[in-house]
Amino acid sequence: MQEETGESGQIAGRSTAIPAARREPGRSPLARGLLVIGIMLLLAGLLGGYAWWVQYQKGRRILEYFGPRATWLVRHAERVELLLLDSREAPAAAGGREPEAGLADLEIDGRRFPVRQRFEIGQIRGLVHARHTLVVDSSYTWAAPRGTCQADWRFALVFRGEGEQATLAFDAGCHRVRLLESERELGLHVPLSEVLHERSDRWAQQGVALDQPGPAEPAAPRH
Repeated sequence: MQEETGESGQIAGRSTAIPAARREPGRSPLARGLLVIGIMLLLAGLLGGYAWWVQYQKGRRILEYFGPRATWLVRHAERVELLLLDSREAPAAAGGREPEAGLADLEIDGRRFPVRQRFEIGQIRGLVHARHTLVVDSSYTWAAPRGTCQADWRFALVFRGEGEQATLAFDAGCHRVRLLESERELGLHVPLSEVLHERSDRWAQQGVALDQPGPAEPAAPRH
C-alpha cells in the first residue's frame, strides 16, 4: 500500500524537510579578523618598543653625558649651522675691552677663535647619518684623555630649536668634540673624526652661506 502525500509535500507520518545543518562551534569571520588585527598591532607595538630600547641602549651614555636636551637637539633640531673656524686664536682686545661689534668669535676652552664662514646646512643630504653617529656611544673613546696633543679646532656645528641651542666644536688635532654649552669634551674614534672633517668641506659647498658680504655698491657718478 502506497503512502499518501498531502499538498504540503509531506509524506504521511514522516516529514520530508531537510534538517538545518548544525553550526560548528567557533568564532564568526568578523571576530577572527579582529583577533588577527589585534595580534598584528600587538606585535607592531612590541617590535617598536624593542627598537626604541635598542636605540636607547646605543646612546645611553652620551645621553647622560651631554644631557637629554642637548642630545635631542643634535639628533632632531631643524636648524643646523656650520661654522668654519680660523685655527689661529683671535687676539685679545686692547685694555681688556670686549672685541669690536661685528667680529664673530667662538670661545672654546677659554680661547677665542674667529669664525671665517657660516652656513645653514640643516636640509642638506647626508647630514642625518652624521647626526646619528654623534648620539651613539660607540662613536666615542670614553677612557682616552686629551694628553699632550695640540688642539686644532677647525669647525663647529650649532643645533638650534625651540629657543635653545647645542654647539659641538670639532678638534682635528686631537680628534675630540666639545659641547660648548656645558664645557664637556670627549674623544672621537680617529676614522670617524677624519670623515667628519672631510665632510665639513662638502657641507660648506652644499649649504646656504650666512652673513656673507654682498656686492659692492657702484660709485655715484661725479657731476
